Amino acid sequence: MWYYVYFFALLFATYFWNRQNEVVAAKEVPFECRFPLSMTAEEVGESAQNVAAGVVEEKTPEGLVVMRFEAPVYHYWSAKAVTYKYLEAVARKYAIVFDARQNYVNIFRELLKNLEAQKTPAVQAAADPLFAAFKTYAPLKPAGLVKNKCNVYKWRGTLKDFLKEQMEKEKEPPPPPMSYAEFKKRS
Repeated sequence: MWYYVYFFALLFATYFWNRQNEVVAAKEVPFECRFPLSMTAEEVGESAQNVAAGVVEEKTPEGLVVMRFEAPVYHYWSAKAVTYKYLEAVARKYAIVFDARQNYVNIFRELLKNLEAQKTPAVQAAADPLFAAFKTYAPLKPAGLVKNKCNVYKWRGTLKDFLKEQMEKEKEPPPPPMSYAEFKKRS
């Protein structure tokens, strides 16, 4: 009989021990909060091959993403379209690795600026008593938070498409050297 009690106590203890380990693992930083702009390129640790190609590669919860910045759009390749919040994290990684923080727009700062702009009332000029003052009506659409600036992401296809694009770039022969006299003859 005591063997049964011992067995159930052991099962109970192992169950709660495993639950505690799950709780510790659950405290990991969410993906969308990774790569704060205060990090350095060494801390991020992107491969030299990707840096030479001008891209970053990251495993997101929705799959592998390869990203490149071509002003003013971030182009990315993945198996499917990826959620905006995960693309924001990959774009931060790109900004850190290539030291292009000026190209990255922090969406939270922009939202705060717009919220503050909506809170401050518009100052109206004092109306001249000589002219009639027209009645102002409420706008038809409620004014919401509109983002003036934001990062633009464009899905360019799957990873196979990215590899094909890279192969085509490598196959293109460089243009032959041309002197100024030859250029002038062609123009």
